[in-house]
This record gives sequence, C-alpha cells and structure tokens, in this order.
Amino acid sequence: MTLRGTFNKRPGFTALELIVVLAIFAMAAVTAVPLIGSFQERQTLKTHAQNVVQVLRRAQNRAMLGERDSMWGVKFQTGSYILYAGSDYAGRNFRFDETHGVPVAIRFAGFSEVMFNKGLGSPVTPGLLTITHVNGQLQTITIGSNGLISNP
Repeated sequence: MTLRGTFNKRPGFTALELIVVLAIFAMAAVTAVPLIGSFQERQTLKTHAQNVVQVLRRAQNRAMLGERDSMWGVKFQTGSYILYAGSDYAGRNFRFDETHGVPVAIRFAGFSEVMFNKGLGSPVTPGLLTITHVNGQLQTITIGSNGLISNP
C-alpha cells in the first residue's frame, strides 16, 4: 500500500544549498585576500627595518673597533643599502662593501648615508631614518647622538 504525497527522500544537499555555501566562502575569501596582502607587506617592511638596524649596528661596531683603520657607514639607495668602509661612500674601499637588497616598493628617507666615527662609534649625524612601503606603511629608525640605534 502506498500513500499519496509520500516520496522517497535521499540524504544529501540540494544544488541551491551548495550554491549558497559556495557564495559564503567566496565572500569570505574576497574579504580575507586584501587583509593577508596588507599583513605580508607590513611584515616585509618590519623585517627589512630590523635588517637595516642590524647593518647599522654592524657598521657602528666596526667603526668602534677601528676595523680596517676606517670609519664605517651605510649608504641607502633605491633597491638596496650598502655597508662600506671609508670616510664617505664616494671615497670608500669597495672591496669591503656588503650590499643588501630591498624590494623596489620600499623607500628610504631622512639619510642617504649614515657614518660612524672611528674608535667612538658615534654617528657623524644623528637623526631619523624612515623606511616607507609604497602602500604608505612606514618604520622609523632612530640614530641617537649617543650611538643608540633603535626601531620602536
């Protein structure tokens, strides 16, 4: 005996349910992608700022030790920064250069080069070095007159 209106239900999802779930996932992905990109850019900038601080400290330590009987400095330019020995970048001994690359999306402002006095390790010119990403994010490195190099 069969009843009218009774039909055989199978377990599973309808096409409409699947489309709704996929649409929700698509909206979540569209929202998350820019956030992930921004996070990566922020981390890239922070990593390069920390690397610059390390290279500045290395230049300072070499100057304090009088390594190569020279002042030491760091030159900043588009796409790289260079640790060098010499009284200035133009008069340096290029054999001791250490070049560090950065993405072209990262720019330096405030200094084109930072020099440290031989034997003292104090900067010739204290101040702020700003590292900026083209998206507007920035990191500031302070080079104090007492030789303290910091990136808050």
